[in-house]
Amino acid sequence: MQLGTHCIFGGDFNAHNKAWGSTQTSIRGNRLKQFANAAGLDIIAPPSPTRYGHNSATIIDLALIKNFLYPYDITSIPEMSSDHNPIILNFYFHISTPKNNKTFKTNWNNYQRELCNSTTIPFPKINNTLDIDNQIEKLTNDITTAFQNNSKEIPPKTIHINSELKNIYHNRNRARKIWQTTRNPHFKNLYNKLNRKANTLKEKVRQTEIAENLIKMNPEDSTLWNAAKKMRKKHAKISALKGPTSIAYSNTDKAELIANSLENQFQLNDIHNSVKENEVNNTLLDFSQIT
Repeated sequence: MQLGTHCIFGGDFNAHNKAWGSTQTSIRGNRLKQFANAAGLDIIAPPSPTRYGHNSATIIDLALIKNFLYPYDITSIPEMSSDHNPIILNFYFHISTPKNNKTFKTNWNNYQRELCNSTTIPFPKINNTLDIDNQIEKLTNDITTAFQNNSKEIPPKTIHINSELKNIYHNRNRARKIWQTTRNPHFKNLYNKLNRKANTLKEKVRQTEIAENLIKMNPEDSTLWNAAKKMRKKHAKISALKGPTSIAYSNTDKAELIANSLENQFQLNDIHNSVKENEVNNTLLDFSQIT
């Protein structure tokens, strides 16, 4: 494969790897990741599955980019009748800062210890700009190395949708599109029926997940204690806000106070300059008299 300095290509790679959200890692997925690392490519994938089987959901539709430093978002759309979802990849060219979608977990104690051992403080005597550049480069390398040695990448979280619920969503969306195009009452009734069915099944799935999580709890480990802690936790209310003339206690008063504050802050600038405007008007008047 020939790669240019800047490139982007995507499709169905049929490669599974936990690095981009698949539930398992296959040989093809390992090879693709190794190739991307060797070639300096970034693999980007949507957060939700792109292909749904009878009893599986996985992410195998990907995009590979090289030196394409633009913010982006990539989404798997539950549309059409194929087992592969359409993928929408948007790049935002008006900003040149790349989007970092990787999450790291860092041992900050080890990071601090390694950084203290590798960095010389106070800095050596600096006599010229070259010494400054060298010390900046060394400090930057020390910080980067300490971070890399004490951090590990956390696999992205993926959202898996119940296959039956996904099928209902597909039929519901299709009925809605047909009704919006034809205005046939039959498809509007079908859309409402499928929407109610989807809401019912969604609630059933939620209750099933709660029941399964309760069954998995074990008093011998921390799962039961963590669940009880979340239930006992009391969320603190937003304290009262002091306004220019009164104190806001209720949510409505707080919202009004914040809205008034923002309105006062974001006012149009007064760009009128009477002296400059008179000068421009006089110049135009003189020019019109000459012509």
